[in-house]
Amino acid sequence: MKDLSPLKRLHQALGWYGTSEVCEEIHRGYSDLVGRHLGQFFTEVRSTRPDVEAEIVAKLTGMSEESLTRLLLAPETTRLLMWPDPARDASAAAEFLIRSVHAEMAREGSAAQPVVEPLWTALGDTLILPGGQVVEGPSIEGVAALDLDSPYALGIDVQGIRFTQPEGRAPLAGREREETLAKLSAAIEGIASVSSETSAFVARFTKALVLLRDDRERVFSSGSCAQYVGRSVLGNPQFSAVDHALVAEGVVHESIHGFLYMHEMQESWVLDDSLYSMQPMVPSPWTGRRLPVRPFLQACFVWYGLFNFWSAAAETGVFGTARALERRQAALCGFLKEPLTQLTKPYAEQVNGDLLDALGDLQEHVASNHEAVF
Repeated sequence: MKDLSPLKRLHQALGWYGTSEVCEEIHRGYSDLVGRHLGQFFTEVRSTRPDVEAEIVAKLTGMSEESLTRLLLAPETTRLLMWPDPARDASAAAEFLIRSVHAEMAREGSAAQPVVEPLWTALGDTLILPGGQVVEGPSIEGVAALDLDSPYALGIDVQGIRFTQPEGRAPLAGREREETLAKLSAAIEGIASVSSETSAFVARFTKALVLLRDDRERVFSSGSCAQYVGRSVLGNPQFSAVDHALVAEGVVHESIHGFLYMHEMQESWVLDDSLYSMQPMVPSPWTGRRLPVRPFLQACFVWYGLFNFWSAAAETGVFGTARALERRQAALCGFLKEPLTQLTKPYAEQVNGDLLDALGDLQEHVASNHEAVF
């Protein structure tokens, strides 16, 4: 089994049974990749500002392993390291790292220097006030970091992409905030009750969970972005029509994208740059909307993971059997239509062959198991 490529083993992780070696393999490989990009960043800074490079290295060396991991795998950090903005020079990234290291060390009580201006941790879950007061945001067991208030969260759209113009938005507050956090807590507890594997997966591949009030759309949605790996965004979870089952699905859905993004950073899914286009090309058998090729490929794995999750949920009754079967059917429907490989056939020569094989395996597995529940 270990001889199979990671692409051919992704389904193991998304079946939610047993401990999947591919999860550890992909997460470790991604962490190593971030480390290499950090090294490249140091090389670039060293050539122009060796004093700044020395300062950052000294600060990183003084951090605990937990805080170092929080900082380096934070979506804001990996975006700067792996998707550098040509409009910003390395000094901007260096400033971000210096401030974030200072905030992280203050959070854990090991800062050697006084805090003279407000600082946010890179995960956006803690604010350090001048003088050193630590203001922790809300937290929920089973969620690595929850961000409702940071400028990182308030300056993005539901896909996690930075606004083109500085607009910002008001955070969830008051009763809406309390009710939303209670709903999220129930969703996370429900996920854990359905599957400890799914719960551990969510905690590992969701580095920062953002809850947004989105007055533009007025509907509930979830989203993530390949340039901010591990950032999951839930838009309008405060609406009364949004139950904890829908919140749970959003959390699991986006954690799977985080997992897939980490893999794609290590192994190309498509072999032609033209398929990085966001032009809609492939009709989704789940929603009917046309999707760009790469998002369609990811969607197949996401729906597979959701099918297996809701199948397990229907057996446990955690979210209510009828509700779980309803969401299971939503995930199942696309697999019962035409072959997924047929939908991608026009682009077959431009897509990783192992990936196409994996799509066939997903559909075959669902087709042979969809009548197993009740």
